[in-house]
Amino acid sequence: MIRALYACAVAITAVLAMALYVAKTEAQSAQQRIAMIQRGIVDERARIAQLEDELAYMERPQRLEALARKHLGLRPLAPEQDMTLRYFAWRKALAPQQSARLETGAGPGFTPSPVAAGTAHN
Repeated sequence: MIRALYACAVAITAVLAMALYVAKTEAQSAQQRIAMIQRGIVDERARIAQLEDELAYMERPQRLEALARKHLGLRPLAPEQDMTLRYFAWRKALAPQQSARLETGAGPGFTPSPVAAGTAHN
């Protein structure tokens, strides 16, 4: 009876030792995966910072202005090109006159610019 009890105790001890070994190796592999993921997070954050710096460089107004001049032929607005709300009110007031000219076949005609009329700036 005692020999059977010892044999069961040894078997239980061996099973527990193997279970402990498996749990320990799984915990180590999980720690390695966690460390790898954390290194990946650090690398990705560094890459994000690098991309944000690159974006800040690409969005610089001076750079965009130079590219617009070079490739598109654009330039900053001249003061006489600036339009105010007064200009749009002036255009709205002219709309009925222009539509009447179009209906009679007179064509759009010449309408003075708001700068020439003195209404572009307040």
